[in-house]
Amino acid sequence: MTNAPPTVRRPIFRGWSHALAIGPALVGTALLVASARGDPIKQLSLLLYGATLVSLFSVSTVYHRHTWSLERRARFRRLDTATIFVMIAGTYTPIVVTVLSGLTRVAMFSAIWILAISGVVLVGCRIPVRHGILTGLYLALGWVSLIIMPQVVQRVGWGGVATLAAGGVFYSLGAAAYALKR
Repeated sequence: MTNAPPTVRRPIFRGWSHALAIGPALVGTALLVASARGDPIKQLSLLLYGATLVSLFSVSTVYHRHTWSLERRARFRRLDTATIFVMIAGTYTPIVVTVLSGLTRVAMFSAIWILAISGVVLVGCRIPVRHGILTGLYLALGWVSLIIMPQVVQRVGWGGVATLAAGGVFYSLGAAAYALKR
């Protein structure tokens, strides 16, 4: 009989694919920020988006590419889950900042970040939460954009909305894969 700590099967491809995505995410962030030269608020929103993207890929890489003790694995799993909430809000940020204005901008920006931070606190406090509830929170945060759809259509047109909707469909498929643990 061995005293080796138990291990859990890891999705190896996810760790490698996320590791490979870090470089392009850094380059893409730099290009996006440079493209908004002269608009510091837009640059900051794009930098925040890029930082959340790089954080998501980095944490996921560390979590999925190594074999951890059960305690450390649980810690990294919480951090990995938290970065998903932050990434969702980070993705919204440039859209909210560049497409919306006035009170709608402030309200939507506040709502997405309050929801994201609530998700981070929820997983960080070690409160036992069912996998399906987390998936539901991800989806709710992701689809809260339906509230602002009339303003988005006005500013970016139906082509822009179609692009965002396609992203939403892929996002939802990813959430479904997450919920099914695939």
